[in-house]
Amino acid sequence: MPSIPAFPLALPVVLAALLSGCASAPAPVVVPPAPTAATAPTLAAPPPVEAGFVQPRDCAAMLSAHRLDEFARDGRELLGGPGGRLELRTGGTRRLR
Repeated sequence: MPSIPAFPLALPVVLAALLSGCASAPAPVVVPPAPTAATAPTLAAPPPVEAGFVQPRDCAAMLSAHRLDEFARDGRELLGGPGGRLELRTGGTRRLR
């Protein structure tokens, strides 16, 4: 009786063994412990902040003394806004006071 070569039969067995060894196991699920009253930090609510805007009576009040000095040195003048020389009239026209 002729012998069957061992290589063709061994190849599928070896491949099946190798591939089954490469199968990954499911990753373990880590569940963090639930916080308790002793471990949970208590955060106090910040105090309420009153927000608002008050329009200045004079635009020069919004600028620093250094900036006003630069304007005076360069001969510039604040024209628009409160306290300025430029007046906005109805219809969008402007006029110097």
